[in-house]
This record gives sequence, structure tokens and C-alpha cells, in this order.
Amino acid sequence: EAYGFELQQHARPWIERHPRHEWATISPDDVLADRSLLVEIKSTSSFARHKYGRPESDEIPPLYATQVQWAMEILDLPRCLVFVGFGRDFKDPDTGEHEFLFEETVPYYVDRDRETAAMLLGYAERFVKDFIECRKLPPLAPVNNKRAYSQLLKGSHPCQQKTEAPSQSSPNP
Repeated sequence: EAYGFELQQHARPWIERHPRHEWATISPDDVLADRSLLVEIKSTSSFARHKYGRPESDEIPPLYATQVQWAMEILDLPRCLVFVGFGRDFKDPDTGEHEFLFEETVPYYVDRDRETAAMLLGYAERFVKDFIECRKLPPLAPVNNKRAYSQLLKGSHPCQQKTEAPSQSSPNP
């Protein structure tokens, strides 16, 4: 609301399924009422700030980039606004309760990448067929395509490479 967005109304918990793959689900944080933008909200330590790029760029850690690509594919949305609240943990001196103090909130825009989404769906579909449907325990280490698996874990897979910041036509929060 502070950014002038109207959010879509939905039940909580909100879980959506892929239109063709019922096993592919997502529980998004929010979507704009006009369904033009997925909204994901993250909080992390200020010490992790170096893992993120310039505000309003698409430079977010690979784990979150993968998550929002998956979500945009399932929801069939073109773009995601990722709000990241950077801050620090502390204990309330009066109650001893764990608290998180936000120091900075930064928006990032990630455009949908159909190639990455297809790759993610392919990996997931193969996993479902090879292990879930036949009720077989998966190995602890990848059997096929170890290089791609290793690259995904390290954030160096080609689908996770950083790109330029969005054009000036991107909506400003």
C-alpha cells in the first residue's frame, strides 16, 4: 500500500498449482490486483547485503532467483518485485524475546525467464517420475548431470547469471 499497489485478495494460506503439473505448487506472498506483478518479501541480515546488487536491479541470490522464476511460471506472471528487508537480530532487553530490527528495505525486479522455468520444471518432473511416483528414495548425491547440480548449488549455472538492471520503463515502487 505504501508503494501505491493494490494487492489481489486471496485466502490464507494461499497455494497455487501449475496449470499442467499438479505437483508443482507455490505459496506466493502477494500478487498485484491486475496480476501484472508477483510480490515476494524477504528479510535478511545486513551482513548479507553484499549478496545483492543495486536497488531495482535483478541482482538477488540464486536461491531467491530460482524461487521467483518457479513462482512466475506457476502463476503465469511476467515479473516479480522482491522486497528485501535488511536488518539485525537482537533480544528485547525487557522481555528477552528475539526481535529483528529492519534498517533498510530494498526493491529488486526480476523478469520471467521461460528457459529457466522450463529447466526447473524439467528437473522437478524427472524427480517426480523417478522417485515420487515409483516410491523410491532418491540418492543423497545427484546421479545425472552432476555439473549442472553443482553449478546450481554454487549459483554459477548459466540460468543464474546476473543481467542488467531493468529499463527505465519498469514501474517504480
